[in-house]
Amino acid sequence: MCSSIAKAVETDLGEAGFITNDEKSIWEPCQGIDRLGVTWDSVRGTIEIVNRRFAKMLSIIDSIVDSGLVISARKLASFTGQIISTSPVPGNISRIMTRQCLLSILSIQHWEEKIEIDQYCIEELRFWRKN
Repeated sequence: MCSSIAKAVETDLGEAGFITNDEKSIWEPCQGIDRLGVTWDSVRGTIEIVNRRFAKMLSIIDSIVDSGLVISARKLASFTGQIISTSPVPGNISRIMTRQCLLSILSIQHWEEKIEIDQYCIEELRFWRKN
């Protein structure tokens, strides 16, 4: 039944004029999938983030600290985007604990402008470094 529904969706998308990326699309039902570093396992009922994503986020936090807490808006936006992209695992905390960093990003005029990280954003970085 799932196979026929998937085929119908694929057909409908094509008939609507959409071009599907068959390298990235999975048209056969499966019980586990790894996408963008998030592993969804419906057999065990788990969601896991692949360790390389955490390692990258920790590396960015370290580089922010090493830069004297003055970084480009682009780099801070990249970091907050990575945190938010992990939201299937931590849930809404990913949005709550990036709010101050996002406010700092919104206060600038262009991506390469330097931001001096304020105490609230530092607290968010400490939270993600610890957790």
